[in-house]
Amino acid sequence: MYLLDTNHCSAIILGELNIIRHIIEVGENNISTCVIVQGELRYMMEKSQRKDVNLGHLTEFLEDIRIYLVTEETAIIYGELKAA
Repeated sequence: MYLLDTNHCSAIILGELNIIRHIIEVGENNISTCVIVQGELRYMMEKSQRKDVNLGHLTEFLEDIRIYLVTEETAIIYGELKAA
């Protein structure tokens, strides 16, 4: 499973072929992102000069990717992993 960051998601939305090829190789079912990235992407689209078009692209992208929520359990696991 791959958890994509904002840069990778943005690259996919922008149609960067190298990233898209890699996603095809690993399989779309093996990629995901988190709600924080979703918020960052939304912010980027809201601030863009082509807001309506970009929000449409974002909506399409979000329909095809698993989005993990951040929970207290997530924070605990993160803290433990970082401490290790």
